Formats: sequence, structure tokens, C-alpha cells
Amino acid sequence: YRYRHVRPILAIDTGMQRFATPAPLVDELFRITGADEAFTHATRLEHVTRLRQLVGPRKLRLHAAATSLLHEPAAHLDAVRPGYALYA
Repeated sequence: YRYRHVRPILAIDTGMQRFATPAPLVDELFRITGADEAFTHATRLEHVTRLRQLVGPRKLRLHAAATSLLHEPAAHLDAVRPGYALYA
């Protein structure tokens, strides 16, 4: 009961296989968890495109962990974890 109000952020594997939800389980985990945010470790624009495809028409906040995509307007989601760019 302690964690019943916790809203998880779903990590989605879009090709890097970095400890994230495999594509076939995305719909089921959204249903089970009630997550309203999702993110991916994205190093290429294709990863961002795949994230958008996998979440479909859901109204979610999307994040990309991608220093390499800060210059790509098509990769600008609701948030980004710029990582190394903060230190460069």
C-alpha cells in the first residue's frame, strides 16, 4: 500500500538494449503501471522516432537521454538528460 500512488517512468528500449522495457511489453506495462512518462537512451534520431512509435497516441511526457541529439530539433521532446554536455 505504501507505493500505490507512485507513478513510474517507463524506460523503453528503442535499440540500445540498456535495461529498458522491450518493445513487445510496452503496451502491457503502460496498462499495469499507469505510467504517464516514458524515456529512452537515444543516441540516434531513429531511437527518438521509435520511442514515438512505441508510445503511440498516448498523452505522455517523453524524455530522451541524449547528449548527442541536443542539436536535433526533431529529437526535442518534453525533457532531456544532457549528461556530458553539462560538463563539456
